[in-house]
Amino acid sequence: MKNKIIIIIIASIVVVKLIVKTSSFGVGLFIIVGFIFWLFLHKPRIGMILLIIFRPIIDITWGIKIPGIGVNLLYVVGGIFPLLGVVVMIRERIKFLSLPLAKLWGMFLFLNLLSSIYLGIKEKPIIGLNFFCRILNGGVAFYLIPHLFNSLGKVRKLLLSFIIATGIPLFMGVYQLTFGGLRVQEATGELVRITGLYHDIVNFRLYCIQCIATILLYTKLYQNYSTLRRSVFFLLLCSAIVVLYFSYTKAGWCIFLLWVVMWYLLIKEYIKSILIIISISVLLLFSTTFTSSLQTLFHKEIKYFKGEKIPITTLLQGRIGRWGKGFYLFKKLPLPNKLLIGMGDFFWCTQGAHNDFLRVLWANGVIGITIYLLLWLNIIKNLWQNIRTNKEITIFGILLTLMITVDSLGITPSMYPNYQWFVLSCIGLSVHNFSTKNQNT
Repeated sequence: MKNKIIIIIIASIVVVKLIVKTSSFGVGLFIIVGFIFWLFLHKPRIGMILLIIFRPIIDITWGIKIPGIGVNLLYVVGGIFPLLGVVVMIRERIKFLSLPLAKLWGMFLFLNLLSSIYLGIKEKPIIGLNFFCRILNGGVAFYLIPHLFNSLGKVRKLLLSFIIATGIPLFMGVYQLTFGGLRVQEATGELVRITGLYHDIVNFRLYCIQCIATILLYTKLYQNYSTLRRSVFFLLLCSAIVVLYFSYTKAGWCIFLLWVVMWYLLIKEYIKSILIIISISVLLLFSTTFTSSLQTLFHKEIKYFKGEKIPITTLLQGRIGRWGKGFYLFKKLPLPNKLLIGMGDFFWCTQGAHNDFLRVLWANGVIGITIYLLLWLNIIKNLWQNIRTNKEITIFGILLTLMITVDSLGITPSMYPNYQWFVLSCIGLSVHNFSTKNQNT
């Protein structure tokens, strides 16, 4: 298995280099992704590993439109993966209705199908399909990936895939910090976020957390690994922390601090938790650079709570003002829309909401947000029930649930396929609750 994956990766890289010499990068990668999808249909586990590893490269092509198609590779992958994923689930004879939380997931997907049809009628059919495929990515990741990696030995391969995938984004981040260039975004005040070759900071933040989280779980589950691998993990962790710091994202900083402290507390390594808390406290008290960055990043919020005259609509980088406008538009909708099919507006039903809970309300109505909240409450319930039998992986799932909850307050994770591939697949893995004892194949 391992040798086959290495051969396929090397072959793919060679083919990419050959194609790039005679054609565009986007077309070359398009052909490689086509090959990986063919592999995904015939060898789902190997294909999934390669999709995970190549995903950060695919994300770079957001500005390159495929000739003759007119869309970038992100749209192609985001649409084809969930559709082929359903085909693979049927081939694998996965009995969907017997799986955990299947009824709630089924109802949520059905409501989104209705909303996508309404969206397609109001705007364009392709827009409705785009919307539904984004949601379907989450359902396929939640059920198919845990099915493909359903033993401790297979989970090792999955975690290594997620870790390997972060290599290119982290190298890009360290390169940009060292030599400059590439893309940047204004954060707030004088702070400038590095974004590498990605469209926005969400990708950098995701891959940094993905690196840190998967390495923490890997080193806890698998005690015996080489010194070389240990050194690589240490280098990746340091790079991820540095790049995450200079991404200057409020949610990213909060998630990182919560994740690391909660991880060591929940696995009962209290000394490490105390040392981390002390280190953070020292940084806050004595590091003028860190405290200055923190004050600059949250300067509007700090002034507002001090009682200064700061318009509430400008807080959280203008999100509060945007949410107010969204609620105003939602209140004007007819009753059936408020209950079931929402606004039918692609902007407000996707990233424009800047809050996933509000996005679901505006896309699926009151019934939709009710089912969505019930789904997450039942996920938390299942994780809590599994914690005794599958401690480390369940704690991993709990912290990912905390991560997606925090992120959902400021962005729309369900609209990012790469986010769902990592977070929802690993939460699904935790919910499925396979035994980690004597399963090394």
